[in-house]
Parts: sequence; C-alpha cells; structure tokens
Amino acid sequence: MVMQFKILDIKDPRTIIAKNTIPNDYKKYIYDFAIRPIIVITNYVDILYQSYSMEGITVSNNIFFVKKPCTIQPTVPEAFSAINIMLKGNVPVNIDGKKRAIMYEGRYNAYQINSEKQQKAYFEKEDDSKPYLVYEAMHFDYSLEVLKKMGSEESLIKEWYESAHGDNSEIIMQTSGYYEKEMKSIVEEIKKTKIVTYLDEDWLRHKAENILLIAMRDNEQMTESKFSYQVDPKFREITKYIRSSLFQAHSLASLSEYFDVGISKLRKDFIKYENIPFKQFLIRVRMEKAQELLLQNNHSIQEIAEQVGYPANFARIYKYYWGYPPSKTAKCFAKEDVKVLY
Repeated sequence: MVMQFKILDIKDPRTIIAKNTIPNDYKKYIYDFAIRPIIVITNYVDILYQSYSMEGITVSNNIFFVKKPCTIQPTVPEAFSAINIMLKGNVPVNIDGKKRAIMYEGRYNAYQINSEKQQKAYFEKEDDSKPYLVYEAMHFDYSLEVLKKMGSEESLIKEWYESAHGDNSEIIMQTSGYYEKEMKSIVEEIKKTKIVTYLDEDWLRHKAENILLIAMRDNEQMTESKFSYQVDPKFREITKYIRSSLFQAHSLASLSEYFDVGISKLRKDFIKYENIPFKQFLIRVRMEKAQELLLQNNHSIQEIAEQVGYPANFARIYKYYWGYPPSKTAKCFAKEDVKVLY
C-alpha cells in the first residue's frame, strides 16, 4: 500500500502532471531500490515517489521539492501502521484534527493512522533565491499481520498492534527517536540496493523488519534512560536549574562554580546522560522552549527571545535550528492540544 499526497492548495486538478520521466534536476535523488519512480509536478510542490511493495510491507521514499508554502494531506485507501523518518527538513503535522506534532529532520516516530481521519502536513519555503526547498522522508509501512507476528518479540509492537484496532489515530512513541548509527546504515544500504530476485526481496523484508525492531528497542531504552535512577542526582539538579533559568548566560564554568562540580566531570556528564556536548544541549533546550512558547501563542516573539536567553539574535538562531522563522511556527497550529515531539 503506497501513500499518496493531496495538495490542498490546488483547486484545479488539471494543473497536476504525473509522469515516469524524471526531470534532470531531480535524477540525482533516484534510489536503486524503487520500481518505476513517479514524479508529480504542480505549481506548489513537485513530489518524487519511490517505493517497493511486498506482502505485508511497503518501503517508500518521498521527496518534496517545495516551490511555495503549501499544505499536503497524506491519503491511503485504508488504515496504516508506519515508521516515518525525516531525512531532510522539519514538517509540522496535524493528526486526526486533534493531535499536533512536528516531524524533525534526523528524527523518526511510529504512527497508527486511520484512513477516515484527515491528516495534514505543512511545508514552508523561505529562501526565494532558490527555485525549491527539498524535504525528504522515508516510510516503512507494516500490515497488521506483520505487527502481530513481531509483537511476540517486542512488547511495544504488541501494544501498537492492539491500538491499531481502535478508532483513533495515534503517535506510538512518546519520544521520537534519533536517526543514527544502525538505522541510518540500513536505510542507506536499502537506497543503494536493486531489488531484482526473490532473494533480494527477502533481504529487503529483513531490513524493514530490523527498522521496526530498532525503533521499538531504541524507544524503550530512551524511556528507561529518561527515568533511570542511575543518573547522577547532582546532574539532574543542574539540568533542572538550566531549564528553569534559560534567560541566564550559562556556561560550564559558571555551573561548575555554582554547583561545586569539576568542569571536566560536568563536560563528561553531558555526553554521558544527554549524548551531546553542553553547548548543543543549551541550544536544544532553549530552542525547544522557544517553540513551546510560540505554539502556546501567549507571548510576543521578543518576550520569548528574552525568556530563552537570545534577546539579540533569536530569529536568526531559531531559523538556523528549525529551518523556518519563529513567525511561521504558530501559524500552523491552534494553541490547544499541541504535542511537540522531542
């Protein structure tokens, strides 16, 4: 089952062109695994569809060449269960009209979507000096039979299978995963492999099943790590203090002096517990808080800039981090029922 995309901004479907001949500018984005790539050309966005379907599993790569800001509705003939990996770009989405989320570049999550509910994704294009802005997503769609079979190996897959029989669409993972290491290696390998024989298809099936297992196991590990009592209580206190005082000019030196912890230990603890250096952690929590406040739509951009510690260069840093300016964030969502996936 291959997902298709309806461009809600287009009123006249006669302006949409679909063909197998891929324009020269887009040929570098064609991957070996796909059978007969299709390009859909419109005034707002061109969409390159690449997929391979086998019994119970579909592997898809979709690339969006966005020419104008637009709203896109994913459509499928029936409910589907999928892992979506954002390879390029940040995309706000609306799930069943109630659950709002943002799919971030380099992150993935699992979704249970019912075909009766409308989904929407919002694509921006800020740089007018370029003809289009590229977004890329990788999808792994699984049938209920596959989820049921693999649910015997992972408890979260079993829960996912059980939730698939409900009426509501769901975001399966409480915390979106990071696209790195083993998963990244598998996706890159899939892209470069031609599927010709039954043995090739068995290989692809195995890789797609591995993606599912990796996603679920990584999610369990992240959840356990997040609530683990083995984290140094002093480090918990430090990160809590940072989050509650983002307006201050934090540094390893100032935190070391305030909490009486060696700078070397503090530097290592951020790598150990947060998996990123201190400076990256500080930027991340400031940008996450800024986006949360923007989505609430209760503060001016300047007020938010001061609250998160960037009174002078906030808009530039925000756009560099998220890929679009702060003024665009709140436009996609109403302030109620917002869920930001970090």
